[in-house]
Amino acid sequence: LTGSDEYGTFGGSGTLNLSAAGKNGIKSGTENEGREASLTIRELTLNIDAPVNDAVNAEQTLNVESGTLNISAGDDALHSDYTLNIGAEDTAGPAITISTCNEALEGATLNIFSGTIDITATDDCMNAANGDLTDYDISGGTITAYTSGGDGFDSNGNMTITGGSIVVWTANAADNQPLDADGTITITGGTVLVAGGSAGMGYTIDASQGYVTYGGGMGADSTVRLSKDSAFTIADASGNTVYSGTALCDASYVFYCAPDVTADSDYTLATGSTALATATAQTGTSRASFGGMGGGQNGMTPPDGAIGQTPPAMNG
Repeated sequence: LTGSDEYGTFGGSGTLNLSAAGKNGIKSGTENEGREASLTIRELTLNIDAPVNDAVNAEQTLNVESGTLNISAGDDALHSDYTLNIGAEDTAGPAITISTCNEALEGATLNIFSGTIDITATDDCMNAANGDLTDYDISGGTITAYTSGGDGFDSNGNMTITGGSIVVWTANAADNQPLDADGTITITGGTVLVAGGSAGMGYTIDASQGYVTYGGGMGADSTVRLSKDSAFTIADASGNTVYSGTALCDASYVFYCAPDVTADSDYTLATGSTALATATAQTGTSRASFGGMGGGQNGMTPPDGAIGQTPPAMNG
């Protein structure tokens, strides 16, 4: 640990292994003499096993700029009472693997600039916990997140996604959602694929690029049934695949947003040669209390187009 009382840095070319049997793996304190404290992690390989509490706990700012972090935690993996920054603009950023935790990344303000982040959690994968500090910004990086019981990305304020490659899966079939924000979810860039076992997402979304929504529990015929470990694709009306992946859990709701999704065009979700649902892409603002409001009239049209009438769109 280097630096002054106010500013600490873990860095270097070596490997540091930490095992915390009772408390936090790494703990950073508060401000001193009116100066903001901060903890920065860069370059080194850091392996932390903290089965009882947080792997890293900062009472002020936590910067994870680079390096390799392998974390298992009983509570939060990376926690900051104030601002949590991952990576930096125009850098490769850190490689973070969180194999076990309650919540993975938590801060009053959460910023993801770059890096490769792989998360397995039992509660929220990412949580911006202070609604007064409304910044929850993802501008880069490659994020794969799975939770067995919580929200994927949760913000008590707004959520802004301007870049990166984001995949979020939530297995909970109750009221937990892949993306959850008390304010507005704004998407202006990047690729976002989120899916879950619940009825969908309660959100206000504003996207300048195209997005499609499948499922949402609007009736038996409108429920997507995507099984865990199944390979799936999203294809345009010409049959060209715009996304392919493997389900990390059972899902009845899928949302996809990317620069190559064209508004007012149809996109089909399928497993193998079996079409599960077709939805019409849109841009702009929509609001829903559950899934199925993001594509066309109801977010999903049955593949054969023959099942009932589509209910009217809900605007606000």
